[in-house]
Amino acid sequence: MMTTRMLFPATTTLRAFDRMLDEAFAAPAANWTPALDISETEAGYTLVVDLPGVAADSLTIGVERGVLTLKGERAAVAGDGRRWHRAERGTGAFVRQVTLPTHVDTARISATLEHGVLTVTLPKAESAKPRQIPITVSAGVASEN
Repeated sequence: MMTTRMLFPATTTLRAFDRMLDEAFAAPAANWTPALDISETEAGYTLVVDLPGVAADSLTIGVERGVLTLKGERAAVAGDGRRWHRAERGTGAFVRQVTLPTHVDTARISATLEHGVLTVTLPKAESAKPRQIPITVSAGVASEN
């Protein structure tokens, strides 16, 4: 009869797996990518970006060649004598770029930062908005409008 012996007891295996996950994901990220949502209305587009802990003065927003670029940085927590057990929030610089539709009025783009949420308003150009086209009536033909 052959006896099968486990190389690692189950608890040791679970601890090793847990430690491996901690080492892989617990270190603060050098770069990170904030989440964003884009929605559209008849008037334009709205870009909403989660930026908790990012100061307004560390953000820049620009438009060049039809691409909106968001750049910023979330500072790392300074060493204050604490011993960290887990540090999952990303810190450091980030860049997000979004290609804009051609009908965005780039001269009227605006942005606000409130409670760690950046909202960028991208209005549509007037020429891209739906409009009614008036019908002219030729002389001598009556209209029933």
